[in-house]
Amino acid sequence: MVKFETIKTELNTNWRLAPGQANPTIYDKRLRWSGKYPDRLYIMIAKPSPIQIISQSNDGGLSLQRNFFQIYGVYATYDLAIASAEDIKQTVIEKNGWYVTGDAEPIKTRRRYIYNLPCFAREIFQKGDFA
Repeated sequence: MVKFETIKTELNTNWRLAPGQANPTIYDKRLRWSGKYPDRLYIMIAKPSPIQIISQSNDGGLSLQRNFFQIYGVYATYDLAIASAEDIKQTVIEKNGWYVTGDAEPIKTRRRYIYNLPCFAREIFQKGDFA
C-alpha cells in the first residue's frame, strides 16, 4: 500500500523544475490544508480499495490492489502551477506501478492557482505475499 512518506520522498527526490524555483513544501491534506501560501503540495490518500483476484491459477494466483491518491498544488502564478503539475506527472509516470488518471487544470482563486491531480498506485501480490 502506498504511503504519504513514500509519495513525499519520491516527489522531493525527483523535483526538476527551473533553477531558482523552490521545492514545494509537502503536507498531508488530511492534517493541513490552505490555499493561502504558494509553493505547497497537499497529498490526500484514499482508503485502500479491496484486493481483487485477477487470476485463479495456482489456487488464488495473482491479486491486484489499487491505492488512489490526489495531489493538490497551490501556486502564485498559472505558469508555475502548470510547470509543477507537469513535473509531478513525469515523476508519477516514471515510478513503476504509479499512474496518473486525470489532468491538472489550475483554477484561479482570489490569490492563488490551485490544481488537483488524481493518481493511483497499483500493486500486484502473488499468493503468499499477504496473510
